[in-house]
Amino acid sequence: MVAGNSQSDKQDQPFALRHSSLEEKKKMFADNAAKHSSKMKQNPFSGQYKPGTTTRTARDDPNYGRPVAGSKSEGRGKTAARRVNAEVVFLCDMIHQEGCPLPDGTAVIAFGVLFQVRLWKGVSVHANLQ
Repeated sequence: MVAGNSQSDKQDQPFALRHSSLEEKKKMFADNAAKHSSKMKQNPFSGQYKPGTTTRTARDDPNYGRPVAGSKSEGRGKTAARRVNAEVVFLCDMIHQEGCPLPDGTAVIAFGVLFQVRLWKGVSVHANLQ
C-alpha cells in the first residue's frame, strides 16, 4: 500500500477535498491566499499593511469597538467576561454570607473586612475560577 492513499487518509480529509479536482483545489487555495492577503493589508500590525485600505466603522454601528466575529480577540474577550462575571458572583456571595443583613434582604460589609475575607477565602476559590 502506498503511503497517503489509504482509505483512512481519505476519510480524514474534508468531503470537498476528497471529491474535487486539482483545479478546484488550486482555486480554493488561491481564494484563501487572496482573502488572507487582503486581511493582512488591513491589519496595521502586519508587514503587509497599506494605509487607506481599512474601512472605518461608524460610531453608531453596533459593531463599533467590537472585535471581528469569530476572531481570537472575540474569544479572548468572552473568556475574560466569563472570568469577571464569576469573580463578581463570588464577591456578591461573599458579601451576602459575611456581611450584615439589612431588613430589605440586602447585605452590607466594610471594604476592609471584605478585603480581609477575600484574602482569606478567595485564594482557594479563585483558583477554581480559572
